[in-house]
Amino acid sequence: MVLMESYFFCASVRLGVLVISAFALLKSVMIIYIVSTNGLRFMLNVISYFEINASYRASYYLVRDTIYWLEQYPQAVSVFLQLYSIGHVMSCAFAAYGAYMIKQRFVIPLAVFEFIYIVETATLFTLFLRILRHFLSITHLTLLTITATFYCMLVAYDFLAIVAFEQIVRLVKSKRYQEIYGTDPLNPIITPKQKIFISTEEQNLDHPIIVYVMPFKWWQMEALDRKSFKETPQADDSHKYFQSQELVPEIMLHNATNIRKNQKYKY
Repeated sequence: MVLMESYFFCASVRLGVLVISAFALLKSVMIIYIVSTNGLRFMLNVISYFEINASYRASYYLVRDTIYWLEQYPQAVSVFLQLYSIGHVMSCAFAAYGAYMIKQRFVIPLAVFEFIYIVETATLFTLFLRILRHFLSITHLTLLTITATFYCMLVAYDFLAIVAFEQIVRLVKSKRYQEIYGTDPLNPIITPKQKIFISTEEQNLDHPIIVYVMPFKWWQMEALDRKSFKETPQADDSHKYFQSQELVPEIMLHNATNIRKNQKYKY
């Protein structure tokens, strides 16, 4: 089953992948620019601004290891961030080309990078929120948590849109789809059977036909029973000389007599 058929309920998934590629490209270019111009000084300045005490740094291994790597190996971390951002930029270019040419294999690298970005975003937000709770009020911390949660949901939604595009392309490239709609996914072949409600001028219809069932009233049910009884073939020719209303009491009396006789013989 395809995860989604439209991007934000107004655009196609193909256009959504192009938009996601553009924003991801912009984010990666900004990271490359910041790291290449300032290195890791901005991260060290942020850490020093928070003034984390020694007990806090020793209690949480994630905070301790992050600060340790930033302070001891700044060049290695800087090179890693630059290589990662360059790979992300290349995946964005491939995904844009794959979305434009409708080729699913070019979108897979961006899906992998976006999944990694989801994990990174959730981890960083968790880390900084645990630090900021010592410096911010409960109101500001709540607003920041809601904003971070919304951004994580947006990133996850973009990842699902990329996966949905891959599913749609796989469906379009399938043999059964091409037998029905042709090999061109942008210009599908519409059969006459599928044109019934697409072109209303040929069918002279302003609105599609709506079929619904209304329940019968009790007088309608009685009329229907009489009609069906009249149309039922009889075993003999008595229905030619008597009305059906006259035959019904006689039949009921005959059945009751037979039942009474059977009970008498049984005892």
